[in-house]
Amino acid sequence: MNENYLNIIKKNVTDIRHSLPSGVLLVAAAKTRLPDEVKAAIEAGIKAIGYNYVQEAERLHETIGTTVQWHMIGHLQRNKVKKAVMLFDMIETIDSVNLAEEVNKHCALESKVMPVLIEINSGKESNKTGVLPKVNPDICTGCGICIENCPMQAIELNNGKAFINEAECTNCRLCESECPVGAIN
Repeated sequence: MNENYLNIIKKNVTDIRHSLPSGVLLVAAAKTRLPDEVKAAIEAGIKAIGYNYVQEAERLHETIGTTVQWHMIGHLQRNKVKKAVMLFDMIETIDSVNLAEEVNKHCALESKVMPVLIEINSGKESNKTGVLPKVNPDICTGCGICIENCPMQAIELNNGKAFINEAECTNCRLCESECPVGAIN
């Protein structure tokens, strides 16, 4: 690997780190990066490596080791959870209750507590992963306007509060735009 190129990586990492407020953890996405490139970033002060794929991260982890934190930043498939729990120090892409439960199950087997971030599909895009936004029950008044405006009839009242049936919802967002109190986000 060209030494000048590795020095450019080190300079770029150093410049970025110095531009960040104290207390901010910079996670370096390492997808497709060679071990020497990742090592250069670590030498420049990177404390956390983010990776998209479990199998590729496994190979890099063998070279880099545990000198840094490992963050899963890509979509995690349920069949890869066991390996992910062993490999990563944080999972940033929990996109369903089922996936969270699977991670929790494997963490319990390893006596490990896994910090996670919940991925929210705030745009309610059908081609994106993530937990769909919900009705905020603390704000919902149960007025029923969202029910009247839902073309798929995917909203029902439960104990005086609106509830979105995700299996029926097409993410048209009419309920969100029509809610007079902003309870649907």
